[in-house]
Amino acid sequence: MFVVPLVTHYSFFSGAAPELQRISVSNYSHRQSIDVLLLSLYNIGDIRIVLRPEWSSASVDYVLRLVGQCQRCQLYRAEKPGILQGILAAPDIPPAEVKGTCPAGAETVPNECPPWDAACGCHGPVMQRGYVAWAAGKTGPDFFIDVYPKPAVWWGTQHTVWGEITDVASLQLIDEYIFSLPTHKQEGLTMLDEPIHFDMLLEHV
Repeated sequence: MFVVPLVTHYSFFSGAAPELQRISVSNYSHRQSIDVLLLSLYNIGDIRIVLRPEWSSASVDYVLRLVGQCQRCQLYRAEKPGILQGILAAPDIPPAEVKGTCPAGAETVPNECPPWDAACGCHGPVMQRGYVAWAAGKTGPDFFIDVYPKPAVWWGTQHTVWGEITDVASLQLIDEYIFSLPTHKQEGLTMLDEPIHFDMLLEHV
């Protein structure tokens, strides 16, 4: 595991000035630098996502093209305690067409394919807390963050995973703030009453 220092922005939790935190990147693969995507939620705080091109380079390329141009960036679904879902999209930037790769050791993980993806296969690691993937076994533009306390083995390896939240503050913002916001049911899903819009920024660490 590789640990890097990261200067955080203003936090809604404490109202304190920026402070130094540390993020750990699992399965570090000797990259010279690490790209961290910031979802800057207006007047709320930041969610930091370490981009993982070794799991899906096409997805990371798509996300990087959206930085500074994402016109439909919002979080709209909050299924406490396990799923925070949103969308990353711009009219002139098509989503990636290639799903993620199957990591070594994941080839034998069973997949119970859903009706909408009857031929699903291995396209990423087993989802665990902090992992970020495209929703519904697709390649975007809807994405979700896994916030379940334990690995989501029931999903197998069918999701294209392209990022990982590794800092405590981002997960705390989701657990303690976003999951406390008002919601309503819509076709069986738990939707935020007011979607949260955000800007996309990029850090190199």
